[in-house]
Amino acid sequence: MKTIIVVNGKPRAGKDTAVEMMRCILWDQQIHTTSFSSIQPIKDLLAPVADLSAKTPADRKLLSVVGDALQEHSQFRTNAALGQMHAMRDGSVFFLHIREPDLIELLRQECLSYGWRFERVFVESNRAEDVQNNPSDANVATGEYDHRLYNNGTLAELDQECFELLLRLRLI
Repeated sequence: MKTIIVVNGKPRAGKDTAVEMMRCILWDQQIHTTSFSSIQPIKDLLAPVADLSAKTPADRKLLSVVGDALQEHSQFRTNAALGQMHAMRDGSVFFLHIREPDLIELLRQECLSYGWRFERVFVESNRAEDVQNNPSDANVATGEYDHRLYNNGTLAELDQECFELLLRLRLI
C-alpha cells in the first residue's frame, strides 16, 4: 500500500527539515520515499519570467494566485501531485507539500478511492511566520490535521519528534 503524508505548516515552521529527517529515518529502514511540492510545477512554469527564489511576500502571492488559477482551469496542481503518486511503487511513502485545505481534502478523497493511506501532519513552530497576504498561506492553519509535529527546540529534538511520529504512524 502507498502512504501519502501531507506536511503543512506556516512558512519557516521547519516543514522541509522535518520531511528530510523522516526520509532519512525511513531510508535507514529501506523504505522508499518521495517528496513533492504541489507548487513546484508552478515555479517551473514561471521560472523563465520570474525569479522566485527569495520567497518574498510578493513571490508567495504570485505563486498562490497563479496556482489557484491553474487549479481552477485544469486541476493542474492536484493532477501533478496525483501523477507523481501513481508513479511511486507500493510500500513507498510520499511526502506532499500542499497548502490549501480544500486541495488537501480533494486529494485525500482521491487517494482513499485508490486504497492508499493518507495522513495530514501540521508542523508547529514558534519561529514560523504568520503570512496573510495570499489565500494559500492565510488558510494553512484552518485545515484538518491528523497529527501535530512540534518544532520549537533543537534539530535533535525535531529529529526525535519525527522518529516518534513515524512510530505512531507504524511506518517503522
